[in-house]
Amino acid sequence: MAFTLSISGYVTNYAHAKFWIYYKTSEDAEWTRTGTNDDGLNAIPAWGQDSEMWVQLIIDWTGNGYCLQQRDGSGWKSPSLIIMGDSSVSVEYEIEEWDAEHVIFHVKPKDYGADKRIGVSIPQGNCSRVVMDETRAFIDGCPWVPEFNTKTLLKLRSIAPAEFVKSEKPTVTFSDTSGSHSVAVAWNEQAKGWDLTIDPSVSNTTSINYVAEVNMATEKYGAFGDLGKSLNVTPVSTDTVIAVLARGKTDMNAVTFADLSAYLNDKPINPNDACDMCAYALYATAGVNNVVWCGGTDLAACIKTFQDYMTRTPQVSCIVIDGGFTTTKEDAATILAGIKKIDGHWDATAILNCNAAADHTGKPCSSEDAVVTMGFIKTGANVLPLSAIRAGLCARSDAEYGAPARSGGNLPIPNAEAWGSYDSNNFTAMPISETLSTSLSAEGVCAVVNYSGTYRTWGDHTSLFAAGTVSDERARFDNSIRMLRSITNRFQLKYRASIDSPFTLQMRNDIINEQLDYLNGLVAKGALIGKPTCEFRAIDNPKDNIQKGEFKWNITCTTTNPLKYAYVSVSYTSAGLDSLVEEG
Repeated sequence: MAFTLSISGYVTNYAHAKFWIYYKTSEDAEWTRTGTNDDGLNAIPAWGQDSEMWVQLIIDWTGNGYCLQQRDGSGWKSPSLIIMGDSSVSVEYEIEEWDAEHVIFHVKPKDYGADKRIGVSIPQGNCSRVVMDETRAFIDGCPWVPEFNTKTLLKLRSIAPAEFVKSEKPTVTFSDTSGSHSVAVAWNEQAKGWDLTIDPSVSNTTSINYVAEVNMATEKYGAFGDLGKSLNVTPVSTDTVIAVLARGKTDMNAVTFADLSAYLNDKPINPNDACDMCAYALYATAGVNNVVWCGGTDLAACIKTFQDYMTRTPQVSCIVIDGGFTTTKEDAATILAGIKKIDGHWDATAILNCNAAADHTGKPCSSEDAVVTMGFIKTGANVLPLSAIRAGLCARSDAEYGAPARSGGNLPIPNAEAWGSYDSNNFTAMPISETLSTSLSAEGVCAVVNYSGTYRTWGDHTSLFAAGTVSDERARFDNSIRMLRSITNRFQLKYRASIDSPFTLQMRNDIINEQLDYLNGLVAKGALIGKPTCEFRAIDNPKDNIQKGEFKWNITCTTTNPLKYAYVSVSYTSAGLDSLVEEG
């Protein structure tokens, strides 16, 4: 069975629209451009019905003024896939992305019984009816329709290769001249676009046409770069469990969410509830699942819930975050005491938050078992503790490497708009620089940097690091101590089932070989470096201990340091000038 793709369902507005067509046969594959709808409407090669297919249409806006986002009185009307000439058969697909200029369809395998042609139907509606605070990619000359008598903030953003000119304000014309219309135009320097506050006073639909001066290159020439729009984070599952100490959540008694969207969808998100914001930070911003909520009336009760959870279901890698917005020194001491040698066995790492202050003080602890973050991140209407964001990004990185191999520093924070302090439900944006964040890192405090409008975590030390030094090298970097803790946790978890089994020479050697295989696997993943060892030494196993049934293995390994500092020296030499007079 095979498919071909056609563009169909044209309405009058799209009669002369032009689309670029791309496809791929796996999610990780590169897009292949096949042509446009001018190429006989059959640009996609045939593919089998037993395989997936991704199809992307990008409108060529230069030829017309229409976009792919349409709506009528009942809501947004999305493009759709149909079977050409047979309305009785439906196409199995989902829309993964959809905005004014492009749409991506994910076509699912299905037995259609015979070769079929898939068509793309583009509905007609009012051109981009919008509501308050809506963002639309701008197509010069495209008509727009606001909601009836509704104040609207339109954020105009250009589509490459066009760009807006700051010195030339866009004009807004109304097809219905009745009533009173108010338009306020402001330049957005960060987005390099225009923000229009439109207050139409009309009794019926009013079409708006934007006319703006744009720079347009007649030829693509040179190397260029720009910021793209923020992308939605695709949640990932990870073996690293994040435990949230949820104060006041007495109903959250070690409640595990393999999919945090269930928590977020169960109830409205309270922007003043620290636990709600932690959930939002972990799922919507960092994009991780596998989170356990450890509730209780107070912090001590939350710690007890967490300890009970780890006793029942010990984890190889576990990060604990405080569900409060900030952690005091007293609270930090309680948390750190509660995450060490749980039930005599299990260790976890805490990521705690302190508020940003003008003097940049307030470090709540100095411990190899904790990473301290400073400040809060504003994203939309939400204010999120940096500790929760960093914990989520670390767990996401663990999933990528298959182990705690990477530091939690220099990871991009999706959709971050500002960094600052948070007091009494009020967020105050504060300036940040690499120099300031590096000075905080030297004191064992992790903050952020802002590179070209993208906020990133900054700092790779545990809170034990201070004044550029650390008392034990294992605790210099956050990934180092987390990696070592995971090795000891794994050993205990793996071999506790062997307790009271006959200890033979074969068992001794099996444990050595299994551990070496595991450690060498970590080397291959980049989590360790060099040649780790696992030995059963006579010095560690005197006869008295053996007679008691006590046996000890000794592991030595080197965790992989992050690239903390990179420097290059460039020197001038005149030797190259000799080549100008060399005879060829």
